[in-house]
Amino acid sequence: EPMAFQNHLHRLRPIIEDVEPRFYVYFLQSAFTQLGLFEGTGNRTTIPNLSRSRLAALEVPLPPLDEQRATVVALGLVRKAIRMHERIIASAQNLKRAAMRELFTRGPKREEQKESEIGLIPKSWNISSLASMSSRLQYGTSARCTHVPSGYPVLRIPNIQRQRIDPENLKYCLLSPSEAARFRLGVGDLLFIRTNGVLQRLGDCAVYSGELANALFASYLIRVRLRRERVAPRFAAHFFGSELGNRMIIARVTPAADGKYNLNTGAINDLSLPLPPSLEEQHEVVAVLDEVDRKIDLQRRIRAILDDLFKAMLYELITGNIRAKNLDAGDLFSCLRGETRYGN
Repeated sequence: EPMAFQNHLHRLRPIIEDVEPRFYVYFLQSAFTQLGLFEGTGNRTTIPNLSRSRLAALEVPLPPLDEQRATVVALGLVRKAIRMHERIIASAQNLKRAAMRELFTRGPKREEQKESEIGLIPKSWNISSLASMSSRLQYGTSARCTHVPSGYPVLRIPNIQRQRIDPENLKYCLLSPSEAARFRLGVGDLLFIRTNGVLQRLGDCAVYSGELANALFASYLIRVRLRRERVAPRFAAHFFGSELGNRMIIARVTPAADGKYNLNTGAINDLSLPLPPSLEEQHEVVAVLDEVDRKIDLQRRIRAILDDLFKAMLYELITGNIRAKNLDAGDLFSCLRGETRYGN
C-alpha cells in the first residue's frame, strides 16, 4: 500500500542502478555503531540530531553490485539465526510460565486442589508468610560505587534478573571490613528489587549462589535470608517469579512522587508463600523449573554469540577486510575468536 514518512526520518533514494539499498542499511548501521563517522555534537537540544546536510556529505563505499548483494546475504543469514533463537527463547519462556502455573496449583504430583487466600493450591500444601520463613530482611549499602575493580563487588538492580544473577556490568565499593560484613551476601540469600520505574521489574528476585566472592548488595535491593530447613531459596524465587507471585508483589507496591514504584521490608514480610509438606517436594518443583531455565540460558548464550558474530562480520564486511564473495567458515571462526581488527 502507499505509505508516507514523517519529518523525523530521512529518505534516501538510489539514483544509480548498481546500488543494493540493504547494503547501505548495513553500512549506516556500522557507521553509527562502529566506525565513529557520526560522532560529535548534534543540535542544541538534548536529542541527538542527524541533519540532512551532514548525511548528504557522507562519503560511502561503492563495491560491485554482486559484492553488495553477497554482503546482504551473509549478514542476513546471521540475522535470521538470531531471530530463530529469539523465537526459541520466547517459546521456552512460555513453556516455563505454563509449567509454573501447573506446579504451583497442582504440584509435581498433579494432586487435587483447594481454595486458599491466594487462590487454588495443591490440597496437601499450606500457606505461610514470608516473615515466618525468614530470619533476616535488610536493605543494601548506599556506599558510592564505581566501575573501578577495587574493593568489594556490589550487586545492583541491573544484576538482578528473574530467578538469576547476571554478573555483568559490575560496580565496586570501598568499605571497611566491619562495614562490608553487614552487607556481605551468603549462599542462598534472596535478593528483591525494591524500587524501579518499570512496575513489572519491581519484586524481581534471584538467589545468590556464590557467583562472586565477597559480594555485597546495593540499597535498591532487599536481602531476605530464609530458614532453609523450611524453605528452599530457589523454590521461593521461582514462586515469586511466577504470574501469581508477581501479582502479589505488585499489589503491595507504593507509587512515588518521582514516577517510580517502591517496596519496603514490611511489604516483603507480608508476602504469602505456598509450601509443600516436605523440602523434597520443593526440590522436585525446583528441578523441573531449573531444567527449563538451563535451556533458556543455553539459547541466550547462543544468541549472544550470534550477536557478537554479526557485529564482527558487519565491521569486517563493510570495511572490506573480509570479502563477502569469498567468505568461508574460517573467516567466521576468526571473527568469533576475536582475530579480526574489530574483535581485537
